[in-house]
Amino acid sequence: MLDLGMIAAARGQPETALAALADAYRAEVGFDMLSVMVYDLENMRARRIYSTSDTHPAGQFKSLLMSDWIVQVVKCGEMFIADCPADFKAHYIDWKILEQMGLQSAANFPVRINGSVAGTVNLQSTQWAYFTPTRCSAAASLHGLAALALLLHADCERAMLQSAMT
Repeated sequence: MLDLGMIAAARGQPETALAALADAYRAEVGFDMLSVMVYDLENMRARRIYSTSDTHPAGQFKSLLMSDWIVQVVKCGEMFIADCPADFKAHYIDWKILEQMGLQSAANFPVRINGSVAGTVNLQSTQWAYFTPTRCSAAASLHGLAALALLLHADCERAMLQSAMT
């Protein structure tokens, strides 16, 4: 069982919490690639704050396409499941890269904090239709850890901004 208090108290935040999040998703759900993203809808872009892939490194911005995906996941906070590449082509601007990497299915899990979507945990698999209802249920059980990681990330960003202003 995850001890959120121990994870939050550990040094090296938010990387420590994000790494614990990736470990928990690997153990409970499984994936071939995981990323955590935050969104700037005003400028139609997202930023990866964590990634297990060298081809999709943390810190990079990704342009967003206005689509049903944005409404479903980022605005309404509902998960998105793509059982095959055809399911994500219309929604992911980098779908060709994902396909070249051999990734065949995807799941985007929005993380709500204080009533709004604060970010998403995004999983990809090399297997078609990998994200079954059982795996999605397991992912849902990790949303508390995902929320903690996003809060720690936001807190560290605020602290860096305040430090830069003084």
